[in-house]
Amino acid sequence: MFDGFQFSEDNPYTYGEAKRLLKLAMGELRKDRRLQRLGLDPAAPGRSAITGTGGTSVWDFLSLEHRPRHGSFTSYPHLTLSIRTDGAEVAVTIPNGVARDVRRRLAELGTGGLTDLNHQILRRSRRILNRGGWVAAYAVQRHFPSQRSAGIEDARLTFNLETSSSKRGRRIQYQPAWTDLVIVDEAHRMSAGSDTKTERYRLGELLRDSSDHLLLLTATPHRGDPVNFSRFLQLLDEDAFADVSSINKAMENRRAPFYLRRTKEAMHYFPERQEDGTWAARKIFTKRIPHTADFAIDGEEYELYRAVTAYVRRQATRAAQMSVLDPHPGR
Repeated sequence: MFDGFQFSEDNPYTYGEAKRLLKLAMGELRKDRRLQRLGLDPAAPGRSAITGTGGTSVWDFLSLEHRPRHGSFTSYPHLTLSIRTDGAEVAVTIPNGVARDVRRRLAELGTGGLTDLNHQILRRSRRILNRGGWVAAYAVQRHFPSQRSAGIEDARLTFNLETSSSKRGRRIQYQPAWTDLVIVDEAHRMSAGSDTKTERYRLGELLRDSSDHLLLLTATPHRGDPVNFSRFLQLLDEDAFADVSSINKAMENRRAPFYLRRTKEAMHYFPERQEDGTWAARKIFTKRIPHTADFAIDGEEYELYRAVTAYVRRQATRAAQMSVLDPHPGR
């Protein structure tokens, strides 16, 4: 029989007891008709194994009735119950890998729709708030060294939902710059064409306008298109890189008032003292001299080469035809 989570200083958290209580609590939740009316599927299985030995929490999830019947539970929203050393957490989890239509509907909420949703959640969570709990939304990035290991948290953004709810009829005050520094790796994926903006590019604009500092990292050369490159640099400063001509002029003069442009051939290590007492700075990237190696294939090896080449060509043609027929697959 489940009678609550009784962890305290006299009865400290242990993995075995937390796992037992989690199992009992999940059983009670599956029988709760209120959750079933919200769309819970009581017959759907949760985690195949509750791991967490030596950790600080255990967790399990409840599936919704309307969900894809294939793939992992990380491909659709679900309910999560977590028991930690410092309390219990109940969450509506929206994984990063949810279907495109779910992402679209969330984006279509907009600021006003999200604020209204937060207000409804707070109103229905009043009993939790009155007992000292709190309601928050957070985005978390974590990785798992193995399937059975605990997740290692890389980054987290958390905000209390009460900060997005108006009090006594007052308007909600928005803070334009809410982060000090945003670092984007593989930033070339946020590039945009001269006439179109991808969703990643729009995200880059949002990060630019809502953070004090933005650092874009990429080792991928740009396409050589000045307009495309200018749009990419506008993610750093919309005004300084607004005109393509300024970039062309900077490339011609090898200097610019707002930024430094360095090719990898111009990059050097810090100077080091040589044996003769002089100082020298070695190039980081040495000169590459490629040579084409001649080779000959025949027999079964040549037949395999021809078969693989023909297969790649057929699939490339098929993919191109599908792209023309359906330029937005999955929608």
